[in-house]
Amino acid sequence: MARKDGESVLRKVVTLSDVAALTVQSERSIQRLVKSGVIRLAKDRQRRQLKGRFVLGDCIPRICEHLRDQMTAADPQRGSLC
Repeated sequence: MARKDGESVLRKVVTLSDVAALTVQSERSIQRLVKSGVIRLAKDRQRRQLKGRFVLGDCIPRICEHLRDQMTAADPQRGSLC
């Protein structure tokens, strides 16, 4: 999805609170996902991690996949619904 200036919204760097709001989770839950390696922090041009910042198109699919995996681990029949 491209904006009027041609830049993809999926490449947008968003904050921890933005990701928490978009996924309807607490900020602490998002921090746990970072710590466990489910999602990655965004990086600056020098490839240093940006604390509390995420690339929207990278973190949202990873969170969805993680939640889907948790659902199917708890009840294998639910995997066919995803």
